[in-house]
Amino acid sequence: MTAQQLVDLLCASAGKPASPAGGSRMTRRDEETACTIHAGFAGYPFADDGYEFQGRATSQVDPILTPDPSRLGLRIWPEVGDWPLVVYLHAPEECAIVEYCEADLSVRIYDDEYAYREACRKLVAEHPCP
Repeated sequence: MTAQQLVDLLCASAGKPASPAGGSRMTRRDEETACTIHAGFAGYPFADDGYEFQGRATSQVDPILTPDPSRLGLRIWPEVGDWPLVVYLHAPEECAIVEYCEADLSVRIYDDEYAYREACRKLVAEHPCP
């Protein structure tokens, strides 16, 4: 699964682009970090906890989450977070970082590789896995 597929599935309402009018599902721009932040919900029925979320989001066989053969997709990021409550995934090809925090979801898609790498560096420094 790619970060964009995750946004489309869990952050956009009824197949429409995510928007602030969508309640907890919304999209906003953060100029300071040069990214677009998509928010959504990744709890039941998608996942019961962080382990199930990361398992489904990185699955190569999940019937709902068809992998995109043109991209490597999301990767588990065990070096950051507070497992299983806060789980991070990343997708370097999409310059994206995914945060799952007790069923709330945030997908940050950065404008370029520089902004993405800077965000990764900062995240590892500020939120190392205990």
